[in-house]
Amino acid sequence: MKFQRFFQVVLLVAAVDCLVYGLWALFRPEGVFEWLQFATHKAISWKLFKVQMESADEVLLWRTVGVLLLAHAALVILAAWRPRSLFSLLWVPLIGRGLLLGLWLWLLGSERVEMARSGLWLLAGHDGAMLILFGVVLTWSWLSRGSKNSPVR
Repeated sequence: MKFQRFFQVVLLVAAVDCLVYGLWALFRPEGVFEWLQFATHKAISWKLFKVQMESADEVLLWRTVGVLLLAHAALVILAAWRPRSLFSLLWVPLIGRGLLLGLWLWLLGSERVEMARSGLWLLAGHDGAMLILFGVVLTWSWLSRGSKNSPVR
């Protein structure tokens, strides 16, 4: 497949991005709220699988997003390893980044939540760029599968 090595490197960079983004969301969830100048709510007591924890609901939600982004990193690494046969795994991070982009754009348009607009624009631009990247790689993989020189059809 033409440009396969290039797209493998691009996917590895995207996997590192997913990994860093996921670790930031998982281990430093308060950081995004400080950066966006959003006042977090009081902690709520949660009980999940007989484990008692205390966390604000937005912090718990952002940690969940971090876990999903780490799963995206694993899927992107698999797609980079075998782009001919596993490229369809990229649909998961593509949809995930689309949902995150929708969240940031919704927060930008909402008058009910006050956050730093510059930070929201930066997050929206970042997730939009990743959305385009995954879309380009999926399109390239789909188009190259139909070529005569491709061993996989």
